[in-house]
Amino acid sequence: MSELNLTPAQSEALDISHRRCCVTASAGTGKTFVLTQRYLRHLKAGVSAGRILCLTFTEKAAAEMREKIEREVKKAIDDADKKMAAGEMADLSDAEYKNLKTALKDIHRCTISTFHGFCSSVLKEFPIESKTPLGYAVMDSLAERELVANTIEDTLEHPGDDLREYAVCLYCAGMYNVPKLISDLLYNLQVCPAWFKKLETETGRKKIHAEWEKEKAAIPEMVKAEILNDPVILEFIEVINQGDGPKGINKDAFDLFHQLKKETELNIDTLLKFTERNISTTKANPLPKKLVDLYNSRCSNQKSKKGRYLKSLESSLQHYEYDDPHTQLMLSVMQALYKITAAVAEKVEAKKAAAGYLNFDDLISSAKALLKDEKICAVLAKRYEYVLVDEVQDNDTSLTDIINNLAEGDDDNLFIVGDMKQSIYRFRGADPECVQNNLFSKFPGDGK
Repeated sequence: MSELNLTPAQSEALDISHRRCCVTASAGTGKTFVLTQRYLRHLKAGVSAGRILCLTFTEKAAAEMREKIEREVKKAIDDADKKMAAGEMADLSDAEYKNLKTALKDIHRCTISTFHGFCSSVLKEFPIESKTPLGYAVMDSLAERELVANTIEDTLEHPGDDLREYAVCLYCAGMYNVPKLISDLLYNLQVCPAWFKKLETETGRKKIHAEWEKEKAAIPEMVKAEILNDPVILEFIEVINQGDGPKGINKDAFDLFHQLKKETELNIDTLLKFTERNISTTKANPLPKKLVDLYNSRCSNQKSKKGRYLKSLESSLQHYEYDDPHTQLMLSVMQALYKITAAVAEKVEAKKAAAGYLNFDDLISSAKALLKDEKICAVLAKRYEYVLVDEVQDNDTSLTDIINNLAEGDDDNLFIVGDMKQSIYRFRGADPECVQNNLFSKFPGDGK
């Protein structure tokens, strides 16, 4: 495979004698390419397509990988046929050629799937052990959103005696777009119960208030650090410092940057002023146009995003004592949100069960519970000799647990690729910190 022009790190990652391997690299460096080539290496070595489990995050990515692997297998065979027909030595050994011919015949048996698809297949294989409804159907996201929206509307309009005081609390507090707040909380309810339980006691409410005050105090410094560590801004300041200081540019912006660095007590006004500063330059003292444009674009972005964010926090960052009516109102609103959301969740689950539906989260949570059974894991471990996982940074805690259970054992068979900085599904529960601590950390220190 020398024609691939592999880097030393890629060559190391494609050494299939390393059964356990982790590839971490930035965007555009060929992580998925390496995973695909490793899959092909296994096929060449005689591993049956049905013995390799490859998991990724989206249907599109899974389909593209299946197509690419089949295409690469056909190409390798065709190239070998052409060379042999011309009396030349093929790039494949006789054994590799035979193995790829077998792999192409059995390519329909390959398990290249999304996590949801794999979990669904496992649940259907072990319906009694998983305790899932026989013949269940998977509810798509559109149908689920409609079910949730209708249930929220019905619950708010007809709360019943047990929820009436909470519904009244939300509307009397002037909460904006209550249905959306409930919908947003609903999809994160599984990680929230312990926190919301604190609202039911005086001691717990005081702990929550103390947590709020601590977090609010840290917000300005977090924003300041983000601004000061922005690579474009740092490069801009470095260019200026190499010259004659701020001569020929917007001096206010230059001074403000250093003001941010020196201030020990950062206030919102200073941060907002920074987002409003654009840099100008002169013909007499020109700065690199690309750098100036990047800087102004970045400041504009901060103005539109951080500016609005900070303005919305100005009132929130004010200090309120625990006994202040504002504090008590917020605590009551949070409790009301939780009580109604929990009731909505219970109704949604009941309606799904009655109709024989599971949603994507149900597939994951049920499979996670199932794979705690050592006998089930042993069956899957015997079936899949190798487990390859793409875009692992987008996994949540449940998916991370599933991967660990699939690859449990001394003779590990796990190959994962990902980049924590590229995690784009945090809003859906992706937890790159969990992946780092509970998955990446289990690989040898010299793994690349």
